Amino acid sequence: VAIGVSLPLGFPLGDQKPGAYNFNAKPNTVSDFLPVPHMQYHLNSKVYLQTEVQLLNPQFIRPVLLYETKTDVPSANTVYYNSVYARKLYYFNIPLGIHYSPFPHFYLGTGLQFSSFISGVALHEKTSYVIGSGRTNLVSQRYEKFRNDSISNRIDNSEFRLMLDANYYWKQFTVGLRYN
Repeated sequence: VAIGVSLPLGFPLGDQKPGAYNFNAKPNTVSDFLPVPHMQYHLNSKVYLQTEVQLLNPQFIRPVLLYETKTDVPSANTVYYNSVYARKLYYFNIPLGIHYSPFPHFYLGTGLQFSSFISGVALHEKTSYVIGSGRTNLVSQRYEKFRNDSISNRIDNSEFRLMLDANYYWKQFTVGLRYN
């Protein structure tokens, strides 16, 4: 049995966008890098099982429109849009994986991860469109936390995810990549 601490570093892939806001929709993202305790059970020199407890794990996403209202003001020949976009999600994760070493110091792993939605960061944006002008103007925008409300009800609260990872061991340290 081996017990340790991982220092996670998530990064966006494809059309996902990094968010500069933490789980409370504040600009400090230190909470995105909380250490993660893990435990390994070695079956033999080539195979081990590993589990972790990720308390507040950020998930980068592409901006997703969750809600929009439209207000016409005929006297001003203007249409106003109030839009809410999900920008970043936070989950409580418990991954369980099995790892195999095809050659010394290198391990490939796969497994399942249980993920439970904790909160998210939403962008509230108000825009105006003057009919016939072809232009949309930004009126206001703000970031706000969402949790246990009509916005978060549009997101699956719990799910199982497939996990794939590769790790390289050097003395007491491990460097690896994981994809969920």
